[in-house]
Amino acid sequence: MRIVIFGASGSIGQGVLLQALDHPGVEQVVSVGRRTLAMDHPKLRQLEHGDFLDFSALADELRGLDACFWCLGTASAGVSEADYRRITVDFTVAAARVLRAQSP
Repeated sequence: MRIVIFGASGSIGQGVLLQALDHPGVEQVVSVGRRTLAMDHPKLRQLEHGDFLDFSALADELRGLDACFWCLGTASAGVSEADYRRITVDFTVAAARVLRAQSP
């Protein structure tokens, strides 16, 4: 099984990442983030990406995946409504469009 994790640097994402890397049924974990993680693992492929409103540049890398873990988000406290929507809705929809096309 090949999976992708968005937000693997956060507290939830880190837990998902560690479980996925440890699971014998997972052959590859693709991590998408603004920066690479401070870890190396034979199953892990890290993709550094800056524009979370457009994932088209990663389309080939997101082909043939079996599962997606969306662990990216923010708390609503201290964030404007527009920023909260951009992070929690717009980023998610942008990724889902590419994933649906490449790994239905």
